[in-house]
Amino acid sequence: MILRLLVSAMNYMRDMLPFMLSAAPFYVVVRSLYVKRKRMPLRLPRELVMFAFAMYCAGLASATVLPTEGVRFSLELLQPYPFHTILKTFRELARGRYALFTDNFVGNIVVFMPLGVFIPALWKLSFAKTVLCGFFSSLFIEISQLFIHRHSDIDDLILNTFGAAAGYALWKLFSFIGEKNKK
Repeated sequence: MILRLLVSAMNYMRDMLPFMLSAAPFYVVVRSLYVKRKRMPLRLPRELVMFAFAMYCAGLASATVLPTEGVRFSLELLQPYPFHTILKTFRELARGRYALFTDNFVGNIVVFMPLGVFIPALWKLSFAKTVLCGFFSSLFIEISQLFIHRHSDIDDLILNTFGAAAGYALWKLFSFIGEKNKK
């Protein structure tokens, strides 16, 4: 199962990579102009984290809000019942079927964990504000998917928000370890 999770995560990254690479030059030019116009001091570590965050956002957008079958509003692909898909996923897992688990959990929790790391790292936001950013980012994605003929599921919103919270917990853990090693 661990191997299946890693393969699923690598497939997401493979699919996102062309969009991330396409966004890179655009980001570098726009960010350079912004820093120059604002006469901001160039702090390379922060700029590298900002670059990584921008590439993550481009990859996330490519995996979630690009149309797959044209643009049209549709409620037929909406799953509005909380925990329906999550419970279905656990039932499938109990039967030894891992595909839905890897797609649902990797595709929702793990993919949103970087958001929970980047937000406090870049803007020093609290746990609650970071989780709210994760929630509203996911809500935007799920509403957008109603217009691009993609599945929209309330459980995705729940799992994405949980992923942002888990990312924040990882950020706190690594921050604590980093501070402890400085002493």
